[in-house]
Amino acid sequence: YYHTNRKDDDVIISASLDFYLLPLCKEIGINTVICTEYDIKNGKIINENCKNEEKVKRFEAKYGKDAVIENAYGDSKGDYELLNRAEKGFMIKGEEVTVFK
Repeated sequence: YYHTNRKDDDVIISASLDFYLLPLCKEIGINTVICTEYDIKNGKIINENCKNEEKVKRFEAKYGKDAVIENAYGDSKGDYELLNRAEKGFMIKGEEVTVFK
């Protein structure tokens, strides 16, 4: 689903850890990634896990409180706040995409 709707200005906002998400996003051409930072030397998450309200906080810290999220896609409860912040929110379950709001 994503590959057919991908745009050059897409932003990935994920609770996934940076050490594996960043290389994956680079491989598929996603330039902007906001995610959970992990210190592999001490085995600890740096700052807060990028989930729930933290996704919105980090987006707004990077782009400003007035920045528009046209479409947001999620697959878990940890995405609800971001989906509510978007003009249109969608939940993905397998191959099924449903309107969240």
